[in-house]
Amino acid sequence: MVNRVAVTVEHYTPEDPLRAVDIYTPPDVQPTTPLMVFVHGGAWVSEDKADHADLGMAWAKLGMVVAIPNYKLSPRKYTKESIVHPSHCNDIAESIIYLEQTVGKGRQIYLSGHSAGAHIIMMLLIDPSYSILPLIKGAVGIDGIYDIKLLLRTFPSYISFITAAFGDDDEKYAECSPALIPVAFNIPPVLIVHSLEDTLVDYAQAQVMYDHLRPFAKVDIDISIKGDHAIMLKTPQLASLIATFINAKE
Repeated sequence: MVNRVAVTVEHYTPEDPLRAVDIYTPPDVQPTTPLMVFVHGGAWVSEDKADHADLGMAWAKLGMVVAIPNYKLSPRKYTKESIVHPSHCNDIAESIIYLEQTVGKGRQIYLSGHSAGAHIIMMLLIDPSYSILPLIKGAVGIDGIYDIKLLLRTFPSYISFITAAFGDDDEKYAECSPALIPVAFNIPPVLIVHSLEDTLVDYAQAQVMYDHLRPFAKVDIDISIKGDHAIMLKTPQLASLIATFINAKE
């Protein structure tokens, strides 16, 4: 059970209420305490920042301000009017800019994301059109999805939520896969975390992202965290790994 006494929780609502953000602040916060922005997963169609309140509490207690933003989700059934990629990335990019101008002033900013959230943060690092790269000190992808066609070869039943999030033109899936997008510049340090006990996303996703980033970033893979896809995210071992990554980069 997470001790909730010492951490301060604030709720920020920018102009778009669907991009509301929860902020978890440690009791000994300083003006230079790093800010970790965590992007939730849920296959781009589900989950909410509130689902990760315990994560925000636990990570904040290890010495970081934690921001967990929402982003507009895709409906589970795709139509031509659906919210699809790059809407999710656009929302998180705007949230990062908002955070940098508010609670992030004077702080080093880090990104982390789980599953679909890891996809989003890697897209933000690799695609210069989002204009947030200069703000980011480092990033952690956690059991992420980085190559959509590779994922579908292993898990063909995932086509339903992939179509919901990216549309029905599979020729464009490569353009939406951060492990396949050419990188023309250096990016900040990246840690790719993957549990070998994950039954929903396989290790091939971590490996392909690692191989793609190696020429352009200091990138490491960690496979020490145990547990299935959702379980590993809640472990104290992962929280400790995140804190170590931040402390090493300060």
